[in-house]
Amino acid sequence: MATSISPQPAFHLCPDFSIAPPPNGHLQLGSMLRGLDFDSIFSPLDYGDTAEIPNSQLWPLDKPAEKDGFSRSLRELRVIEGSIWAKIFGGDSMGAMFSFLRNRENDETLTVKKIFVRYFIPTPEYMKNALEIDNVAFHINNTKRKKPVYIITGLMWTEGAKLSKVQSKKSKASGQVAATDPHSGTTVGGGAAFEIDDNVSTSFDGSTPFILGIRVRKIWWDKDGTRRGAEDIVGATLGNPKAKDEDVLDGLKFVDDEVDNAAGQITIDEGHTGEEDAVTWILV
Repeated sequence: MATSISPQPAFHLCPDFSIAPPPNGHLQLGSMLRGLDFDSIFSPLDYGDTAEIPNSQLWPLDKPAEKDGFSRSLRELRVIEGSIWAKIFGGDSMGAMFSFLRNRENDETLTVKKIFVRYFIPTPEYMKNALEIDNVAFHINNTKRKKPVYIITGLMWTEGAKLSKVQSKKSKASGQVAATDPHSGTTVGGGAAFEIDDNVSTSFDGSTPFILGIRVRKIWWDKDGTRRGAEDIVGATLGNPKAKDEDVLDGLKFVDDEVDNAAGQITIDEGHTGEEDAVTWILV
């Protein structure tokens, strides 16, 4: 089966915008997931026991990469081709998860101050350590290696994301005013009315950063434990099928989060927007 690989980094859209980035949230680089659905992302297999990542494997080394944000009306976002935000606030193809966002009005404005990205490339040693964590190993053995697991290898999160609408909430105040008639020099009184406008903002309020996307490495095992060459699959293989004592790496295969057009994935290529460091988003 022919496979097309995107040269751009690919991220899955996080199914909820309430998960804080590290160190405050429960998702970490290296977190092990049983799947990419809502429940799996909220309950990592290795919660509280994630394998430590050597600093030398982190990119960037010292701190997350930072990208400037933007401020655009939902009317603008909904007509931009290749934007993840256009998809979130646009049609119904993403299901009910973000339906409340699609109901927002066109005259509302989305402001994102900053976007941060950090990722790592797991080594065979790291994968072995991660797969041998007690709860992860129990899941693998319980499913008899018939189901894949996923390592989170990249996180993208926002800071200062705010969805707001300026509504006119006018209140009238009346009062008596006195003024001097410039022609007669007499003081005259009169009633006057004036209006006070309040700006009303609605969610997101910009106060809490949240994870926007995750990049993962999918790991699975051959049914017969046969080692295959890297040219036969997307990604790479590890393992020694001749070993008598089965190791967690025996028959193991993995693929990083790239775009497989043959798999029927729905993708959004932000490269169409002409932005630097464009991202390909995988929606299923």
